[in-house]
Amino acid sequence: MIIGRCYTFICQRFVYWGRLAGVSDESYWLTDAYIVYETGPWKDDEWQTCEKLPTDWFIPKVAVDSFGIGKSPSSVKTKDFPAESEDAITHEQLAKIFLGHP
Repeated sequence: MIIGRCYTFICQRFVYWGRLAGVSDESYWLTDAYIVYETGPWKDDEWQTCEKLPTDWFIPKVAVDSFGIGKSPSSVKTKDFPAESEDAITHEQLAKIFLGHP
């Protein structure tokens, strides 16, 4: 995961989209966050129906089913984000975050 990159989080009840601002032991911190009510076809570039959340948003890790880089709200351009960053974490670090492995 790269801090500053936009991600889609598919959670137990809702889908969220936003710019990853931080990761703690218990949650993901999103800025420019949206809640997605209707995804529309996954092949489309934009969400069918979504709403910007009024503040930064925190998603508990236990609520996340999956996440990745995908669609975005029509009002947000994400193509200019770098593919790599000094803030990128390794697969080993990601496994530790999710699985608690040393």
